[in-house]
Amino acid sequence: MYGTTHILNFYSSLLLTYNVQINKAFIGILCIISYVYMWRSDLSFVFINWSSSIPLSISAMVVVCSVFALNLLLLYGFVVSCTLSMQLKDLKNDAQTYGIRETRQAPNGVCLEKIENGSYIGMAPHPDGSNRVFLWNQQGKVWIANVPEDGSNGVLEIDESKPFLDITDHVLFGLQFGVMGMEFHPNFVSNGRFFVSYHCDKLRHSGCLGRCSCNLEIDCDPATLPIDSGIAPCQYQIVVAEFTANATATTPFLVESSKTLEVKRIFTMGLPHRGVYGGQILFGPADGFLYVMTGSGTQRGDPYNFAQNKRSLLGKILRIDVDQRNEVHDRGLWGNYSIPRDNPYNNDKQLAPEVWALGLRNPWRCSFDSERPSYFMCGDSGQDMYEEIDMITKGGNYGWPVYEGRYLFKPANAQEGSISNSSSNSLRFPVMGYNHSETCKTIGSASIIGGYFYRSQTDPCLYGRYLYIDLYPDGIWSGTENSRNFTSSKTPYRCARDSPIHCESIAEDVMPAIGYVLSFGEDNRKDIHMLTTTGVYRVTRPSRCNYHCPKETSVASKPGAPLPQKTPLTFCPYNGTSCCNSGDDKQLKNQYDAMNISDSGCASLLKSILCAKCDQFSAELFSTNSAPRQLPILCNSTTSANFTQSSQATNNFCSKVWTTCQNVSIVNSPFAASLKGRAPTPVKSNSTKLTDLWQSQDDFCNAFGGASGDESVCFAGEPVTLNTTEPLSPPGGLCLEKIGNGSYLNMAAHPDGSNRAFFSSQQGKIWLATIPEVDSGKVLELDESNPFLDLTDEVHFDTQFGMMGIAFHPKFSQNGRLFASFNCDKQSWAGCAGRCSCNSDVDCDPSKLPSDSGSRPCQYQTVIAEFTVNGTANQPSEAKSASPEEVRRIFTMGLPFTSHHGGQILFGPSDGYLYFMMGDGGGIGDPYNFSQNKKSLLGKIMRLDVDSTPSAEEITKLALWGNYTIPKDNPYIEDKDLQPEIWALGMRNPWRCSFDSARPSYFMCADVGQDHYEEVDLITKGGNYGWRIYEGDRLYTPSKNTSINPIFPVMGYNHSDINKDEGSASITGGYFYRSTTDPCMSGKYLYADLYAGAMWAGTETPEDSGTFNTTEIPFTCAGNSPINCALVPGSTVPALGYIFSYGEDNNKDVYLLASSGVYRVVRPSRCKYTCSKENATDIVTPAPANSPPSAAVMFTGSYKNLVLLLLSFWLI
Repeated sequence: MYGTTHILNFYSSLLLTYNVQINKAFIGILCIISYVYMWRSDLSFVFINWSSSIPLSISAMVVVCSVFALNLLLLYGFVVSCTLSMQLKDLKNDAQTYGIRETRQAPNGVCLEKIENGSYIGMAPHPDGSNRVFLWNQQGKVWIANVPEDGSNGVLEIDESKPFLDITDHVLFGLQFGVMGMEFHPNFVSNGRFFVSYHCDKLRHSGCLGRCSCNLEIDCDPATLPIDSGIAPCQYQIVVAEFTANATATTPFLVESSKTLEVKRIFTMGLPHRGVYGGQILFGPADGFLYVMTGSGTQRGDPYNFAQNKRSLLGKILRIDVDQRNEVHDRGLWGNYSIPRDNPYNNDKQLAPEVWALGLRNPWRCSFDSERPSYFMCGDSGQDMYEEIDMITKGGNYGWPVYEGRYLFKPANAQEGSISNSSSNSLRFPVMGYNHSETCKTIGSASIIGGYFYRSQTDPCLYGRYLYIDLYPDGIWSGTENSRNFTSSKTPYRCARDSPIHCESIAEDVMPAIGYVLSFGEDNRKDIHMLTTTGVYRVTRPSRCNYHCPKETSVASKPGAPLPQKTPLTFCPYNGTSCCNSGDDKQLKNQYDAMNISDSGCASLLKSILCAKCDQFSAELFSTNSAPRQLPILCNSTTSANFTQSSQATNNFCSKVWTTCQNVSIVNSPFAASLKGRAPTPVKSNSTKLTDLWQSQDDFCNAFGGASGDESVCFAGEPVTLNTTEPLSPPGGLCLEKIGNGSYLNMAAHPDGSNRAFFSSQQGKIWLATIPEVDSGKVLELDESNPFLDLTDEVHFDTQFGMMGIAFHPKFSQNGRLFASFNCDKQSWAGCAGRCSCNSDVDCDPSKLPSDSGSRPCQYQTVIAEFTVNGTANQPSEAKSASPEEVRRIFTMGLPFTSHHGGQILFGPSDGYLYFMMGDGGGIGDPYNFSQNKKSLLGKIMRLDVDSTPSAEEITKLALWGNYTIPKDNPYIEDKDLQPEIWALGMRNPWRCSFDSARPSYFMCADVGQDHYEEVDLITKGGNYGWRIYEGDRLYTPSKNTSINPIFPVMGYNHSDINKDEGSASITGGYFYRSTTDPCMSGKYLYADLYAGAMWAGTETPEDSGTFNTTEIPFTCAGNSPINCALVPGSTVPALGYIFSYGEDNNKDVYLLASSGVYRVVRPSRCKYTCSKENATDIVTPAPANSPPSAAVMFTGSYKNLVLLLLSFWLI
């Protein structure tokens, strides 16, 4: 029976390994065929019996024997195929990863960035929850390192000349020996205890005196063991030792080094041979016990069967208590530890009491899932055929050496039956893994490296997947789980082109030459790191490697908008909607514990202050005048009750903190550092009492309390609440009517105040159109065959280039002047001859810029040109066309890359100057920092005077970019470092700005974000809007050399708010709604996302405060729209396509310019939205109109290219 079972297991594994999709129909057919042939074989047997008495020739005998053998094979095929149908369900329940189930879509690839050149064998996050980690090498040194923010272009900050711990004198270092593991006590921040697992040589190290693992208790005589490479049995030993960080710092939270002397020897055991020892140690996150992973101790097949010997500690996972009384003499233990009472030996008295699981060959890198602590995963290195990932359970037997993976390896005696039939040692097959042949290596050259469940938000397409790899990598495996059933697939990986440290590549391969992978590591942000022989690599955003992840930009980054919590917070009282996740909560608790506050009243206040970071108003609590703070603004007696916050704002909380905590010692006090410019320097910066740090309560509250008259929210010791006496009433919805099928990029009301407007396309044409009255049932009157101005010969049109803006002079009706902003190609047009924006003035060398999409740096240029209608009509307002000849070249500048050019132009309604919006020039993360470079015009809003003509001397002196002059009140007067054209800086790609027609000082600009946040900024003179240091109010690329005072957005949204499958978001700025058509929208700022999935209305509360509340608003099309609106399938939402721009006419009605047509905001009642302010007497039912051709027909020819415009507004 063993032979049949063995062959059956082999065929089952073979079929499963090669992803044979077995279904009932296939198996049924196979069974029928086999049965038919069996029936036929009966005739053959009859023939054989009948002919047995008849002499046969040799050839005849061969035929007969062949028939007989074929029948036996078919009989076995019947047994195999039918047995497979019965075993299929059992195989699924064994959680195999061989392709039985339909797998989820694998990630496109894993993107890595190299942040360190050093080689380490292990990593552990700092228990304080910070961005620090511990790294150690095999030789015996441990370091503390600071991990940079993802995408910051920073490297690992580690000083190898100053190790945290150096025990190289105690460690045996060799190919398979050294420091194998390090782990920190769960209460390290208060007790300073940590543990190291390493090897020693008893001939060289006096403390290396453990018992031999080969002993009579397990029927092993060390005297009979062979000498292994000149090493006597048990000469080399495995040690787990306890060390401490106490006495090296005032608190373990601040420790930078530790004592090198052991506090306690936890475990010592002699090793029989030189190979497969495991050695990793981990604290269980749920139980606090120490888990020790040991290998089977031998190199070939575990000849002494240590892994299955229940009394041996080799080939096991041990679970020990390092906090309780020692039981060495009572239990014959191997060191100073005790046995947890719920260890499996209570159910199986044959087990050594330390054993938690058995049957491992060489467990290499285990981990607990940070979200599901019961998921304890271990990689176990195989022998000849299979590398496995096991889900470790109490008392589980993982088969070695009887099984290697799912293959029978050494079926000896009754071992197979003893494993499968014993209830206390139920066999556990791997949940994931791979055959050696799958690594494209020769047999025997594979070795698995266990990893982690990916729980970072950095790569959302990897979230929840278990990552593992081979020592000799040619791909990263990622496993997905459903009810503890796993499927896995090999995923390619590569290095980001902008990796902080250059990654060497394998010849003729995009995969980086990372060498051998030694371990994975996880930091406190749950980012995953690979520790290799060539350095440290971190998993980063897939788009940095041009991998596609639809979810990438739908994941919000901290800090951000408050989100509902899936996992309740255990420390901070902010469950429900909060700005913290469980990781933030843990970090705040560790920070609180490290303060070691003895007074309970003060401790309670400090806890509330720390947890204010979780408040849904934390963005306001931790900023003053747009400057970030370390602590929230504390309410005090000088804070006036504002119109927004409830009466809690008048509480004198700052005074309460001072009174309660002034004489209480606070280790690592958060009040130790003063805010620059807010208070006198503390008296004693190294003290921990408030009275030692601050001269008086007034000084303290001047630093940490709200300023007099400050209308921002403040913290009063409890979650912030707003005044609800007059709740804001969001609009019921936005009602639209479709009046045109054409797709346009710009709209400008005719300066004569009529019902006409200009529309322009990206290709370079401008049309004059007549706008129908609201509710008239009529459509836009626009003759596309007769453009007002055609610049298609000058304009370079491509997916990211074209005519970007049009503007009409404030006195157009008298002077006929108009302006166009467009892109040109200097290789195809002689008039495209501007200076390159990458030049020596901005410390940029264009010859060193990489080619972008096949174009050379500054091949494409941005142009502002002046045109006129003079000579085409008696009066400018009567003109039906403009002269295509340029009157004057206002501005020309070469562009470094092929994206982020902004290009909109506007005349200021109060000053008459021309505002020019310019993006940062392209590249992920503004790689040359143009936006913050005050000498560069990229990433800026410029303000130009086009009414005065500069002299040649003035152009040369000021290095102007064309024929304009500088307004005398531009910000360069106050900041001499600024280029004189600059009005505001720190923009990424401003897309659609507008002045409020009712309040011209309100200059609003939408700025397209990079990865997480789309923003609306209130533009002010000299304002710095943060990019690339900030994306929204989040740090993106922290600057080490430059400090700025950023102005954070007044509105915006996280990419996750729109949750687009495209993996992208791109804001389209709009207008303050000043029409009377929809009175419920009056005064609200409207903006949208390019992908037409959402629109928002922002309400300033209180008025003129600059503080906005935003509401996502539903929208639909009126049933009696002049042109029928197509709908998104399965919904009532109109299929707008892409929202390129907003427009405003002379009646202040607002329009959406979309890829599917032109839409106007109309009365809400036409869409059955309720607006109490709508005057029922004014309601007129529009007459139905004959609809022009559908958008599907009109959106043809050159307009199809407009769909590609969306690519220019966001960058992967």
